[in-house]
Amino acid sequence: MAVRIAFVNGKGGVGKTTCSLLFASALLDAGKSVSIDDRDPQGNATSAAIHLGIPQGSKASDVVVVDTAPNQENPSTIEAIKTADLLVLITTPDAPDLSTTLATSRIIKEVRAGKTVLLFNRVVPNTYEFNEMPRVAAAFPFPTLSHHLTFLRAYQDRRMRPGWGRDLLQLLRGRTGVGSELPSLLEEVVPHALHSRSSIRTSAASASSVWPFSTLRLVS
Repeated sequence: MAVRIAFVNGKGGVGKTTCSLLFASALLDAGKSVSIDDRDPQGNATSAAIHLGIPQGSKASDVVVVDTAPNQENPSTIEAIKTADLLVLITTPDAPDLSTTLATSRIIKEVRAGKTVLLFNRVVPNTYEFNEMPRVAAAFPFPTLSHHLTFLRAYQDRRMRPGWGRDLLQLLRGRTGVGSELPSLLEEVVPHALHSRSSIRTSAASASSVWPFSTLRLVS
């Protein structure tokens, strides 16, 4: 049975769909069986997945990446929060997003028994918000991933162009930016998901041997 990793936040614009697509694209490009389960009525992940050649729904045998609606009271979002093997609460370091992220974290605590981790996205290094991230993370009831995703304007710019799916793969395969960040982030996230499954008795270390993302190289 595939591992389900869901990205959630009650606010739009923090990068749920972006990160869902980045994770799914990187895993697919690395030879894994991956699909996108789009729970957002806007359907942006579904539209993008078609361009990227990512199967939709829960068809995958390795990983199902779940993109949720920017509404923590949406029944589909609540169901995804409850049932994911790993829930990734995604936020930017900006104050307006953090306020909604805190509200979302309280709902997660009420309805979820499984593991949740906090991921910072759209991070701009060497700014006030960047320097405050450790203090901000301490306010949340979940562990924070040690890796984050930096702000990548190139992705936003290219997403608006025809054929942007091909451009995304070029970004993923690059040696800088998201192309260098994703392998480390995947190596951290996937063992969390495997370890969280009640049907799998494994440590994060043994999970890493099953999913050796420390040696992942996206094919060119």
